[in-house]
Amino acid sequence: MNKNNSPGAFTRASSGLVRQIKARDVFWFSWQTIALGYIVFLVLAWVYYPGASMELATLLAIVGGAAIATCYALLASVYPRSGAEYVFLSRSLSPAVGFALSFNFALWQIFYVGLNGAFFSLFAVQPTLAAIGLQTGNPTIVATANWFGSPSGIFVGGAFLVLVLLALHISGAGRYFRWQRIGSYLAMGSLLVTIGVLILAASGVLDFESNFNSLAGSGAYDSVIASAEAAGLEVTASFSLSETLKFVVWPAFSLWFVITAVSFSGEVKNVQRSQLTGMVGAVIIMGATFVVMMFLFRSAFGEEFLRAASNGTPLDAAPLTPLFTAIAGGNIVLTLIMSLWVVVILFFVGGSVFVYPSRTMLAWSLDGMAPSWLGNVSKKFSSP
Repeated sequence: MNKNNSPGAFTRASSGLVRQIKARDVFWFSWQTIALGYIVFLVLAWVYYPGASMELATLLAIVGGAAIATCYALLASVYPRSGAEYVFLSRSLSPAVGFALSFNFALWQIFYVGLNGAFFSLFAVQPTLAAIGLQTGNPTIVATANWFGSPSGIFVGGAFLVLVLLALHISGAGRYFRWQRIGSYLAMGSLLVTIGVLILAASGVLDFESNFNSLAGSGAYDSVIASAEAAGLEVTASFSLSETLKFVVWPAFSLWFVITAVSFSGEVKNVQRSQLTGMVGAVIIMGATFVVMMFLFRSAFGEEFLRAASNGTPLDAAPLTPLFTAIAGGNIVLTLIMSLWVVVILFFVGGSVFVYPSRTMLAWSLDGMAPSWLGNVSKKFSSP
């Protein structure tokens, strides 16, 4: 390894990968992998854990995620090679153990290429179009939004995501991380506006209930709660530590995936510092963002309504938090701005799952654990 970490220095003489990824890129990759957009279905799952505190569960997940991220980052500093767990375990235990465990995770990451495509259609495109259609009174846009939630729409939206991201990754890590950085800056700005609107709604400056009733009909807000109660859902529940501990699995599902950033350690400049600050920093910052938004969702929309909405609403749209946030804002321009972070994050989380399998298979090939062609690296783009 070149001690000076010069941009064109080869990580390993036989790999063809170059160190072209900076600490900030590790952070943004980790941020995208954590997928704040998953909060959409975290809130939907919350109703099935009566008495669970989303915020406390997330804080517990942050502690665990920071510990795991620190462990992985330190291992990456000892073995600064692309290939994630395979590299660590094959050197410290045995190649067979490293291959078996990394093979399992690589298969799941490949599976999530398609699943994240579906999430993009369901939880980004669908609520964004639904909010625009409802606020502009355009039934065609609402129908299009609902189509993106159908099997055909999920396939089309997911296929688009996969093909675009595949082309981006083939063009090289440098280009992918550059676009990821730009997207992350846009998402950060959108997220700050969203938090500002939620604060105004939580403090009563913006009236979510009134805005919701104006779109769904007089008394619709209360009817959502009444209908859920009639269906047997617990829309009010006292705090339960046991249910909170059970709910930890949901925020952990997002936060703990930050470890996949070690898959490209061989391409990171100053890997000892970059991985530790990027991964652990992302867990803490994005975990805190989860906590803030969960609190604001409950405060802005009403805790009972948030639970009850999972049973459905009178609106011809899926009852998702991006839609409710747009309704709280009550302005089409705000809706467009606030939808940006959901779309961008769920787009790039789809891109994050391409990295682990490609780098792990490369490492297998270099060690003779897989066919040699899996170790081919583009000389033009320095991508596997």
